[in-house]
Amino acid sequence: MSRRLFVALLPPASVRDDLTRFLEPRWEAETPWRWTRPETWHITLAFLPAVSDARIDPLIGSLAEVRTGAVPLALDGGLAFPDALRARVLALRVGPDAERTTRLAGTVRRACNRAGVEVDGTRLRAHLTLARTSRPHPAGSWIDLLDTFRSEPWVGTEVVLVESHLGQGPGGTPLYEIVETFGLAAPSR
Repeated sequence: MSRRLFVALLPPASVRDDLTRFLEPRWEAETPWRWTRPETWHITLAFLPAVSDARIDPLIGSLAEVRTGAVPLALDGGLAFPDALRARVLALRVGPDAERTTRLAGTVRRACNRAGVEVDGTRLRAHLTLARTSRPHPAGSWIDLLDTFRSEPWVGTEVVLVESHLGQGPGGTPLYEIVETFGLAAPSR
């Protein structure tokens, strides 16, 4: 049997609450977007689509050795994937030091590989996914709106290994279960 997992940073409750207040009026609007639920918001560092049960313990052991120091974070403006004209995903950028988040993702991905776990995906563009649509849709006005949101800064001091159960959440959405939490140690100076 294999499991669908990812490694992520989680925004604190205060950031989720502020973002919820900002987005709530838009959730009722008729749009092609399917909004993600606040309790599922995360910043993916590594997506692991098929991890065998035999690789779980080595993966946990390898991730427990990641010691990069804490990462300064904030959500600061809109993104669309693959681009604003043909968007399938609406997201918020992660800052203020995107390079540190990218380095953390590289360290996490190497730890996964050392445990014999294949990581899916290409170069990381740190983001927090807000909505998806099944067909490409112009998203310029949504990006403009999202550009007005700036979260309070926070420090990411831990990463989580999460199992994704597709279609098992409310309304057929994914249900996320935290498997393990790993501290990143004190910030490096």
